[in-house]
Formats: sequence, C-alpha cells, structure tokens
Amino acid sequence: MLTSISLLSALLPIILFLIFCVRRAGIELWVIFFYCIFDFLIDPVQWGTAWGKEHRFQIYSLFEVIEFLFFACFVYLSVERGIMNRVTLGFSALVVLSLVFAYTKANPKNFDSILACIESIGIITISITYFYEQISRPVSASEFIYASPKFWVVLAFLIYSSGTLFLFILSFNLPHEQMLKYWFINNLFNICTSVLLSVSFLVSRFASKHPPPEKAFLDYTDILEKP
Repeated sequence: MLTSISLLSALLPIILFLIFCVRRAGIELWVIFFYCIFDFLIDPVQWGTAWGKEHRFQIYSLFEVIEFLFFACFVYLSVERGIMNRVTLGFSALVVLSLVFAYTKANPKNFDSILACIESIGIITISITYFYEQISRPVSASEFIYASPKFWVVLAFLIYSSGTLFLFILSFNLPHEQMLKYWFINNLFNICTSVLLSVSFLVSRFASKHPPPEKAFLDYTDILEKP
C-alpha cells in the first residue's frame, strides 16, 4: 500500500506544474519538472518490464547519477553568479565523477549503497551551500526565503537525502532481503519529496509578487516639538 502511494505521489507535482506553472516557470523549475517526469517513469520501467526487473539495481544506480545531475543543474541556475556559483559547479563536477566511477564499479546484482551515500552527501552539501548563499545575501525586510519556490525544491531534496542516508549506510551490513524490511522509510521520504515539490509549484503560482507594505512608521518628532 505504501509503495503504491509512493509511486503515485510522483505524479502529483507533474499535474500541478502542468496546471499552474507552464506559462510562468523559470528554466530552473522546468529542470525540476523534467526530473519529476523522469522520476515517475523510471519505476514502471524498473518494475513493469522483464528487462527492468532483471537490471533493477543497475537502473537504480543510474537513476541516482541522473538525479544528482538534475539537482546540481537546478541549484546552479538558482544561485547568484559569483564565487558561490563556481563552488557549486566545481563540487558538483567532483561528485559526478565520483558517482560515475562508483557506477562503473557497482555490482549489478546488488544495491550499491556506496553510490547512494555519495549522492546523498553531495545533495546535502549543495543544499546547505544554497541556503547559506540565500541567507547571507542582503534582502529587503519584506522578503522571506520560504516565499520562493526554489526554497521548497532544495528543502525537498535535502529532507529526502538526510532521511535516507542512514538507511543507505545501514545497507552496508545488511543483505538485500533484510534491507527490504526497512525500505518503507524510503517510500515515506519519497512521498514527502513529492509533496514538497508540489508545494514549490503552488508557491510559484500563488505566492504574492507584491508583499504587503510594512506598517507605517509614526514620526513622533513633531509631537515632541509641538506639544
């Protein structure tokens, strides 16, 4: 039941994007939209075809590499041009090289926890870098970081990667059959990710572009001078 909900939840952000964001989304949200499509289609291929079932671990490992590429591309397009942008690009290139190397060494018959951990650590690091960049740059008092759809996208990836990292670490010492008992954790965070990505598209559509004015400041100078 939970597995089915997890699979179907990936469809929710796709539907919301098509309804609300097609005409107004920036290129970075289009990247996430195509990621959502890729995420939704990978499961039918992996579990709905004979070839997919036979190569399910290879497909999952390849998915992790491509997933990181989608996320790194999104963050690169989202951060301000400057040193933080170059740091994100350089670190992402390093992680991609590590993922590709791990993929070539992966056992096609087993879940590759090393590759999964590398991806999770890479996403967590880039997410923290993104939030640091957003918090440290000067903004007006009326701006809130959570009013941006980008915030919810990064939060979605950060929560999933943080929540499943210990599961992937645990899988180092567990056989595949035993790890399946704990795989519901991955499904729960999959659902959470889909919900947060859906929130990002809703924020993109409904967030006010003109925040309410601040309360008028009362100047008491004249009162003191002219009692």
